[in-house]
Amino acid sequence: MDCRIDKSSLSNHASFVYKHLNLSLSVDFERHVLEGVATWTVDVAEHRVAELVLDTSSELEVRSVTVCGAPAPHTMRPAHAAFGVACAITLPEGLGEQGRALEVAVTYATSPKSSALQWLPPAQTAGKERPFMFSQCQAIHARSMLPCPDGPAAKFTYDATVRVPEWATALMSAVAVGSPVASVVGGVPLRTFTFEQTCPLSSYLLALAVGDVRGINVGSRTTVWAEPSVVEAAAWEFAEAERFVAKAEELTQTPYAWGRCALRSRPSHLRAGRAEPPISLETSQLPLHSVPLHRSLFTGPSVLGALFTGTTSSACRRASRTAAWRTRASPLRRPRCSRATARWPMSSATRSRIPGRATW
Repeated sequence: MDCRIDKSSLSNHASFVYKHLNLSLSVDFERHVLEGVATWTVDVAEHRVAELVLDTSSELEVRSVTVCGAPAPHTMRPAHAAFGVACAITLPEGLGEQGRALEVAVTYATSPKSSALQWLPPAQTAGKERPFMFSQCQAIHARSMLPCPDGPAAKFTYDATVRVPEWATALMSAVAVGSPVASVVGGVPLRTFTFEQTCPLSSYLLALAVGDVRGINVGSRTTVWAEPSVVEAAAWEFAEAERFVAKAEELTQTPYAWGRCALRSRPSHLRAGRAEPPISLETSQLPLHSVPLHRSLFTGPSVLGALFTGTTSSACRRASRTAAWRTRASPLRRPRCSRATARWPMSSATRSRIPGRATW
């Protein structure tokens, strides 16, 4: 099978090698939109390429485009019912030669109907005071969050700056760099977060969450993030996260590739489901236990990031199951947590069937 052909993408990603994405975003909770600039660094992979085509959607507005710093014309092609809208960017004469490095900057804005973004009002959060926003780009929704080659064949590193309200914290599928920088724009206090992802990934693994959240370190490289009212219970629930990372390294004899592992808890009413972007693993709130950990560390983005180079998928799955049961075989020392704080929505009979876990 020719991996250059992706029938779910309208982009011409096979004509380019995507190297890096620089993303600058501003989060507007009042209008439910993201505004910013996506700057792509690419190498031309074919001879005499006339245009660069990115995936977008009818829910995304492309405002302007520059190629190597100069304004460039772009065309929004007719919308496809399932695959969105292709944004065709005309390359200036002489820039489409094979091997040429290009920097393409797209200024854009999402809409409140973006299929990749969920905007929750305060009533749908645990604290009931602040709104919350999170993304879900899998499988092909990244194109409604930013103009991109929305297919798994195009992998790239990225860095990002995200400007949010003063009360909010931004999290991404990347490592936070430094501390947030405070500023005032138009009399509104803001904070700007900076992120860097040095492992190449596909667009569907881009992840962004913004809200009133707090993090608790449960290990030297593992952090649990959740709303302040439930973060202690979430940290208690995922206290063994560091052990899973260590077990992954032991079984594969390979250092953990992503640097940090953070579990990001969804608001409490979204109990089912989880996503597996690197670094920021999204989980439902209690009690999904360590399912996202062993899936993500062993068979999720770690595989996509070449953590298990030379190891077959079936071997990874076997290692995943082995580590999951081994790390739960002995009682774990955890902080005290009352049943009322933990808010277990399952019966004692169900809890008693979970191996290696006491019955509360």
